[in-house]
Amino acid sequence: MVRITRWTLDRWILEWRQGGFDALVPSRCQSQPRTLPEVVEPAMALKKENPDRTAAQVSSLCGPASPRSPPARISSTRPPPAHP
Repeated sequence: MVRITRWTLDRWILEWRQGGFDALVPSRCQSQPRTLPEVVEPAMALKKENPDRTAAQVSSLCGPASPRSPPARISSTRPPPAHP
């Protein structure tokens, strides 16, 4: 079951009366890329050179992370469980 608040329903009706069905269609998001071109372009070139490369391989070949890139994953130092 979907619940819609009275406020939302009133807003939809008002938008429909003012602009018809087109007014109810959500607008497209206008966002900027978060990754700098200096980071993306070399990574894309490496992937294009060898499509079988994994993201981890491309990342390691690109060198040190940029200041805006997310931190590298930290692997656990715990040994894998022993199988009986």
